[in-house]
Amino acid sequence: MGEEICVRSPRLLAGRLRDCGGYEERIAVPVRRSELASCDLTMLVGFADPVVVSPAAAYVSLLAGPRDVPATTGLSGVQHGVRLTLDPLTAYSLFGVPLRLLRNDAVDLGALLGADAERLIARLAEAPRWARRFELLDAALGDLLVRGPAPDPGVVWAYRRLRTTRDVRIAELAERLGWSRRHLARRFADQVGLRPKTVARISRLQHAVTLLAVRPRAGAHAAAAAGYADQAHLVREARALTGSTPTQLAQGSHSFKPISGGARTFGG
Repeated sequence: MGEEICVRSPRLLAGRLRDCGGYEERIAVPVRRSELASCDLTMLVGFADPVVVSPAAAYVSLLAGPRDVPATTGLSGVQHGVRLTLDPLTAYSLFGVPLRLLRNDAVDLGALLGADAERLIARLAEAPRWARRFELLDAALGDLLVRGPAPDPGVVWAYRRLRTTRDVRIAELAERLGWSRRHLARRFADQVGLRPKTVARISRLQHAVTLLAVRPRAGAHAAAAAGYADQAHLVREARALTGSTPTQLAQGSHSFKPISGGARTFGG
């Protein structure tokens, strides 16, 4: 794998990012890494070699959308840049595009932001210190947020409910909002990138993985507590969303990050 350096950002966008850090990794032999189902988007601002996201596409700087199926990316050479994890509501405000267009896909950052991306990448690459890079990034993203659209308050509320509350019925959410289920699904497609049911599936699996991490041998208990019909149901869902078993996810052999009740979303 080679040498890897990771620098954490102390604070960016007042807590509106799920995660942010700088990285420099020298990869002697090309590797493939698993990308699991997730409601979050990943933004890379790269300064070196590209990331292979499909047989036909490789980007140095990119925005990867939310996923409802697993995938792999290819890495080689020098990987150097800044990696941000964005919740979908913040991403919608930052980039102002329907997130359904990014589902299970990635786009070159320059194609998305044009000259703004080119200027940002150049300034970050030239900055002498990581602290300065984070300052520049904070200012640039703050400007995008000011100019971008605000997510629908109803979508914000429904998304939070699905991410932090167990056994939420989609029909009940739509009824509380005075919307049809179809209208709720359309709003989610644009502002979250995934259907409400898919958000619920991912959240439920993350809850089960959290329980398994604490009690590794209690698969049946984790399945029941997370709302699965049985342990076999949990295993099928884990395979469908991540390509891995619940045990592998709980052991951290793949980077499946459970959400915490305190995770911040736009407007939170």
